[in-house]
Amino acid sequence: MAMGWLPALMIIIFFVLDQATAAGANVWLSIWSNDVSAFNDSSSKHMYLGVYASFGAVQGMSTIIATILTDLLTAGY
Repeated sequence: MAMGWLPALMIIIFFVLDQATAAGANVWLSIWSNDVSAFNDSSSKHMYLGVYASFGAVQGMSTIIATILTDLLTAGY
């Protein structure tokens, strides 16, 4: 019996979200490292760090959800 298109689509969406947030974090880190004013400005540092941490949190949650969905939806196959 096949898993179905909706569960497969959900798994794919969460794995794509995982990769998109990884790429976004890399781009954000590049932007942050090119901003020389952020070195001395603590509010800029906190903003950059907060956005970078958000990318990491979303990436971690999307990986966990995709892995759990994969495990649950393919358990009988």
